[in-house]
Amino acid sequence: MRRLLFVLLLSACAQVEVKAPEGPLEFDLAGRIAARYRDDAFSGIVTWRHAPGGDEMLISTPIGFRLPLAGLADWVRGRPAPALEERGWKVEYQERDAEGRPVRLRVTHPAVDLRLVISEWK
Repeated sequence: MRRLLFVLLLSACAQVEVKAPEGPLEFDLAGRIAARYRDDAFSGIVTWRHAPGGDEMLISTPIGFRLPLAGLADWVRGRPAPALEERGWKVEYQERDAEGRPVRLRVTHPAVDLRLVISEWK
């Protein structure tokens, strides 16, 4: 447990080079995230800018697992992501806004339970 705490604290302090996504933005969102990985749970705030040329995602919490970014941009917009489903990931849309965009979704994989609440679509 002490080792896990050290890794989480170290990851929370890591410096990351930020580079804006290239090309026109396909979406820009802000919300809250909660995740459970085995016996550990995390929560925080997420902002995400997605463009064809790349992504810029800021999660204000240390997470101790790999997040499947490839395909997640499809799921967050309510589109299928067969590559994720083939790897055992599942999505459940719990609520949508007036325009049909997801605002509450749950993404699961064995040992991982990730909940995302989108408070703002730009």
